[in-house]
Amino acid sequence: MSVRKLCLFLFIFVSACDPDPARSVRILARPIAESTAVQSSVSSSWHPAGCPPVVEKTSGAGNLQVAGPCAFEHHQIAKCKAKADDFFVFVDRVGANGGKLGVYVNVEHYHGPGSYLLSIAHITLQDGSLLYRWSSDNISVVVGADEAFVELPTTRLSAEPLMNSCPPVVAPDGSYHFPCTARRLKSALDGTQEILRGRIICAKEEPEDRVQSLGD
Repeated sequence: MSVRKLCLFLFIFVSACDPDPARSVRILARPIAESTAVQSSVSSSWHPAGCPPVVEKTSGAGNLQVAGPCAFEHHQIAKCKAKADDFFVFVDRVGANGGKLGVYVNVEHYHGPGSYLLSIAHITLQDGSLLYRWSSDNISVVVGADEAFVELPTTRLSAEPLMNSCPPVVAPDGSYHFPCTARRLKSALDGTQEILRGRIICAKEEPEDRVQSLGD
């Protein structure tokens, strides 16, 4: 073997014995950013002090489910009333610390049982001087035969800014509304949603002043 060929052979042999550079590179899992993890934890666990509401004393045929910062179920009969071209639904609950919690639905352009689009809904929680509210004016509603129930598909209500120093106005029949002119506050409420789904059973008896106070 010539000296030239021998040198070439030794060079190839020595190169093959060198460790692979890729083997010395450590691949580390990238940790989740701490700020992202904390934010997700806070957004999923926060709820107003008045939620969830006091558990219903008796059961019923309704199966309304509410998920979000104020999560609860509602089975008892709700108050419903048709007035002119509107159909109103009122669900009243007592908050965890005695506050007032309500679900309100207004089926506009109402002309009898059936399916409707562009209806209005909101959830309101009055907790001391604070007013929490989630709303939408673009929901789908089905009013059942003989106005015996209202069916909501999966419905998302978006948070409105938190209101402070906003006491309710109570009517003689015990109904209430919130003529808020107070300042709006930034809070954990911002950006949250309430998600409703299920059937509300109706009792078609409702004082006229309740409809006027909450339906306007």
